[in-house]
Amino acid sequence: MTALALFDIDKTITSKDSFLVLIVMRLKSAPLRSILVMAGLPLTLFVFLFKLDRANVKSWMLWSLTVGMGRERSSQTIHKIGEQIARELLLPQALAEFAKLRSQNIQLVFATASARPWLLPLLRAAGVEDAPFVGTNLIWK
Repeated sequence: MTALALFDIDKTITSKDSFLVLIVMRLKSAPLRSILVMAGLPLTLFVFLFKLDRANVKSWMLWSLTVGMGRERSSQTIHKIGEQIARELLLPQALAEFAKLRSQNIQLVFATASARPWLLPLLRAAGVEDAPFVGTNLIWK
């Protein structure tokens, strides 16, 4: 039987919430999109005040950051931001822990509610891109 080590990503192996960093970086590069983000603030406040499922808020935010770009360009943009932020977000102690666990033949597994496009570069920067990863798949409409 293989031993597993299961890790959440945001604020477990990273110093900050990667989704918030994604939002800030995208708004810096496309400030007019902040109008769309602001339109979703009442929904955001309602969800957080009543401790509801945040998936709809994240979906709204992601849509507002990528609307009109098309699937390929949206995915590339999000992936590029993930590459830019990966090294600064990773906690050094997490990298040391990954190396220790791998030396003990323990299989690393990553699980998160965040979406793959900006987290895969993070796992690649950590040297664990081959580990199983359970994350949110984006549905493009």
